[in-house]
Amino acid sequence: MFGTDCPVIRTGEDEPKPGEFHLAVRDVISHCIYGVDLNPLAVDLCKVALWLEGHWAGKPLSFLDHRIRCGNSLIGVLDPKVLEDGIPDGAFTAVTGDDKKAAAYFKKRNKQERTSRQRGLTFEADDHSGEYAATNRELRDLAENTAADVRKKAQMYSGWRAGMEHSHDEAVADLWTGQFFLPLTSTTDPVVCTTKDFLEFAVDKRKKPQQVAAAQAIAQQIRFFHWHLEFPEIFQGGGFDVLLGNPPWERVQVAEEDHWADDPYVAAARNKSERHSRIDEYRNSADPAKCARVARFELEKHISDAEGKFFKRGSRFPLSASGDTNTYALFTELGRAY
Repeated sequence: MFGTDCPVIRTGEDEPKPGEFHLAVRDVISHCIYGVDLNPLAVDLCKVALWLEGHWAGKPLSFLDHRIRCGNSLIGVLDPKVLEDGIPDGAFTAVTGDDKKAAAYFKKRNKQERTSRQRGLTFEADDHSGEYAATNRELRDLAENTAADVRKKAQMYSGWRAGMEHSHDEAVADLWTGQFFLPLTSTTDPVVCTTKDFLEFAVDKRKKPQQVAAAQAIAQQIRFFHWHLEFPEIFQGGGFDVLLGNPPWERVQVAEEDHWADDPYVAAARNKSERHSRIDEYRNSADPAKCARVARFELEKHISDAEGKFFKRGSRFPLSASGDTNTYALFTELGRAY
């Protein structure tokens, strides 16, 4: 605990009374702690743990929704400046399930649009950062002495997130990130967004309902986390002072054998070639359950490959997203960045 939140400084006593100590802990929780986790249950458990730590008789439970967030901290926009150059060409690299000709078409079109940007479509992606940071600081400074105070904070926070500017900025970030994950199956697919459409939406706010809806659906599925929009006051202030975490040690790819381990027929294959033949049998089967099983595998493989594409070609992880990428290295680089 630091600054005026420290009970020793507040009271001038080496051993503050329990009440003073708990009130200081409560203020530290409300002013100093942020958290992100992909698992909604982990987010709820974190809030419960913090409420128990900071509880004191006569005081309501602290408002934590703006500090303890659910999301994929590795996937989304970290530095909003990347948005200003449009969609990276690498977003249209084919992965599992993509049509290579469609991917090549969109990549070529995107490259042409990026290299012919004398169209006046420029913007400052962090244009509203000061406003958002001020709003979050205002939230921080509101008292939490009564249940009505906490309700006021909750209403103010939900109103800010639902506001037109924030909703648009979030949609821009979703649209940019979503292009790494959208299936590329046809050159006429109306939901794929290249740089021209992206900048028109970002700068002029021209409606792109199909493209935005598709990107937002993926954002909800993957749980994109745009750091500059979630914690704007931190990023305007230069980043976090301390980062704590226990990152998973996982390879960024689907382990085919593990995925099919629960299927006796496919799992009994003697080698990779035979396993692929049996998966093909399921793929061409008249049994809907077998076809659905292959579809689930291919969707998981597409998402995993798309995550790898984002890590390698999304500019966020220049040091760790190479070769056989492991998530612990990505988390380490994320911590190093902020």
